[in-house]
Amino acid sequence: MGLIVDEETLSKSRRCAKEICAFVSMKTGIQLEAQDEKKSGIVKEITDREELIKLLKDDSIMKILYQNAHKQYFKAINWGNSKGDTYDTTLVVLTGSLDGLFSDGYTFDSEKTKNKLYVALTRTKGDLFIVKKDLFEEFDKKQF
Repeated sequence: MGLIVDEETLSKSRRCAKEICAFVSMKTGIQLEAQDEKKSGIVKEITDREELIKLLKDDSIMKILYQNAHKQYFKAINWGNSKGDTYDTTLVVLTGSLDGLFSDGYTFDSEKTKNKLYVALTRTKGDLFIVKKDLFEEFDKKQF
């Protein structure tokens, strides 16, 4: 048909910082580069209960859950509903099957889960916090 496919113009993220892009590429195998190399962000696994509660109470941080975001006592969205959205800072809650994400050589059970996680991880233009499901489920909802 004589069409030329442009694979360069939109190949870099205008949203995510280089640290986020590097983490997502390393953990998912989906190649992602930052458009603006000067823009920085952090990726941090949350392992401390008090730190998690502080993040959950912070309304400026969007919490991204696999499901049931509407049942929470804080501002949250489901992974699948977050596509296209952009937030300054995000906290992504992993599912139990993704607990090994921070381990070397982690492999995904399904492409569908990997792709949904990719979407959740790439919603931030700033910092990305990640918490495992078991720690997330420990917090006392009465503290909100």
